[in-house]
Amino acid sequence: MKTCARCKRELPVGQFYKDRSKNDGLRIYCKRCDKAYNRANKKRISQRDFKRNHGTGLIYKNFILAAQGWKCPICGKTLEPNSSDVCLDHDHNTGEIRGVLCRACNLYIGKFGDNIIDVSKGIMKDRENQTLINAYGYLLEAF
Repeated sequence: MKTCARCKRELPVGQFYKDRSKNDGLRIYCKRCDKAYNRANKKRISQRDFKRNHGTGLIYKNFILAAQGWKCPICGKTLEPNSSDVCLDHDHNTGEIRGVLCRACNLYIGKFGDNIIDVSKGIMKDRENQTLINAYGYLLEAF
């Protein structure tokens, strides 16, 4: 039996997640309290992860998105702040942030290697592809 540090209930040890860093090998909170804490702090955790992965916070991403009129600069799709469909676009060579794109357009540019020359070659093959033309303009503005 072990007492949860949050809800103060005495529970069987099977009601606690394992944690090798603790003396008894178990977390101090029961599984129920641990899940409730993680659910309540999901936004804080995602903010921390975003900053670690991109070097900037979600607030900065939303600032750029607002400056773009809440739209993807390539396809014009309306983007919701903090949505999983919103991607921070950056130059993989310099690390410089270019803007915020919808996931589809970010993948589309990535397919061409984030390279304005390859996008222009794609336009030469398919002159009717408006997304390619918009991607070319977007990448051209970044230079």
